[in-house]
Order: sequence, then structure tokens, then C-alpha cells
Amino acid sequence: VLAGLRFTDHRLKDLDGDPAVDSGYRTRKASPTLALIHKPDAATIIYGSYVEGLEAGTRVAAPYANAGELLGEYYQKAFGLDFRGVRFPGLINAGIPGGGTTDYALYMFIDGLRKGGYECFVSAESRVPFMYMPDALRAVLELIDAPKSRLTRSLYNIAAMSPTAEEIAAAVRRRIPGAKLTFKSDPRRQAILNSWPKVLDDSVARRDWGWKHAFDLEAMIEDLMPKMRRLVEQSRD
Repeated sequence: VLAGLRFTDHRLKDLDGDPAVDSGYRTRKASPTLALIHKPDAATIIYGSYVEGLEAGTRVAAPYANAGELLGEYYQKAFGLDFRGVRFPGLINAGIPGGGTTDYALYMFIDGLRKGGYECFVSAESRVPFMYMPDALRAVLELIDAPKSRLTRSLYNIAAMSPTAEEIAAAVRRRIPGAKLTFKSDPRRQAILNSWPKVLDDSVARRDWGWKHAFDLEAMIEDLMPKMRRLVEQSRD
């Protein structure tokens, strides 16, 4: 019988492309170990051991936000399901915001048009990845049509732009003269935003199935602004 302690320093590499935000996984812990060795005869040794592992689990439970990802990959491995998925950045479309953490971007358009200004609940320097909805829909269709032989994984990051809040505001001001767009950081929402990656690494999607976004910030706003004007006019009616 052997008994002792095992010290583990487990690290999962940060793959989001942002060196300023550690989105990887790391834990360090001492855990007990136990081993039993039995030699029934001169030519045979039976060995059994108990060791606690610290790796991220793969069980799916209802509270997990990534349950769909884990279930999909499980069915792919177990039953050969052709499972494919994308991880979106914040999506922007012509619609009334629902109150999410990244909705400050849409409120610049909505309140800039109907009220002449908006006070963002984040700092001017806040930066997170965004994508225009037409690009997001096209990405899904392109991944569906991609030859399976070219895919090296089942889940892909996709990216388009990572503007600061001030860069968005400046682009909106150029199209709504006189719009007063200011910033007053809300600590709770700012903390959530600061915990997210500032950029997404979508190099694997670009390599495997030729993903490429069509809309940068200026192209998105140029296309989005007429739609937002119509939306605001309809809401007044």
C-alpha cells in the first residue's frame, strides 16, 4: 500500500487572442493519492491507484451555458453526428435593444435618432468583438455547406470587428449631426464587459472553410443607419 499527496498545476491555454484577458483555465491543488500493489505469484503484479484529477469536466448539466456544445460533440463522437457550430461575438442588427450588456451600441443609434443623444453605461475605451447580423447568418450557411473533409473541429470562433465604444460613437455622430453621445460607466455592467475577450481568434475558421467577414464598422453603419431611421419612424407611428 502506497499513500501520499499529489500536487497538480493544471493549465488550459488561453485561446481567445487577447493577451490582456485570461480566458483560459488554471488551478493548483494538492490531492491525496492511494495505490495498492498485489503480487499473487512470481510472474504477476496487480496494481490499482486512485488519483484526483483537476481537468475541466465534460459532463453536461442544465446550468451550463455550453451544454449545446458539449452535447453536440458527445453525439458526434458517440454516434457519428455531423455536428457543427459557431461562437458568435456580440451581434448588431436593426432592432430595438433588449437590455443586454452590449446593447449600448444599438442605443447610440436608437436614442441618437429619437432623443438626440445617449449616455452609454460603459467607458469610452471599452472594446469587445461585434458582428453585423448579415455576416453572422452567412457564416452559419457557409459552415453548413463546407466539405466535412476540410473541417478540423466542430466548433469555430468567428470574428469581424472590435471597435471601442468611442469609435462606434464617432461613426454614429458623423451620420447624426449634433447627436450627444457620452459615457458614464456602470460598475456592474463594466465588470461584465471587462471580463470578455477584446478580440476573437477566428484563424481556424478562415483556414478550414474560408470564413471572411464582409462588414467592418464603417460598412456596417452605412448599411444599418437607413434601417434604424425607418425603425425609429415606425415606432413613432
